[in-house]
Amino acid sequence: MPILYLEYGGDLQLTSGGQMMMATGWDEIRQSIERELLTNATQTLPDGTVVPADYIFDTTFGEGLGDHVDLPFTQAIKARVQQKVYRVLKRNPNVTLNGLPTITITQIAPNLVNLLIAVPLQNGATGSLNFAVSA
Repeated sequence: MPILYLEYGGDLQLTSGGQMMMATGWDEIRQSIERELLTNATQTLPDGTVVPADYIFDTTFGEGLGDHVDLPFTQAIKARVQQKVYRVLKRNPNVTLNGLPTITITQIAPNLVNLLIAVPLQNGATGSLNFAVSA
């Protein structure tokens, strides 16, 4: 089923003919992975407060990668981010399970972390995702 071309945090794109642009190939896969990584599922905080999900039609959808913004860059946080990325990639039918993706997390400034993911695809190609996140 085709999906609309929609960058995370952006707006729908139009073709030169005025039609809504559809995502295909790597763009479709990348947008799907980004959405699942960055969308927040329902959470219960330590004080019992319930934070509603970003996606109201499936309150368990999403890994909430944004939860790690403003946390100190530690090995435990790095491991938690890698686990979330692996879970999302494992669920995506376009990602091959033969071989592991390469996930590189580096602190490039005191308040800036870079996340680079090399995604092995079913078609034999490798896609690349790159996020710079303020810490």
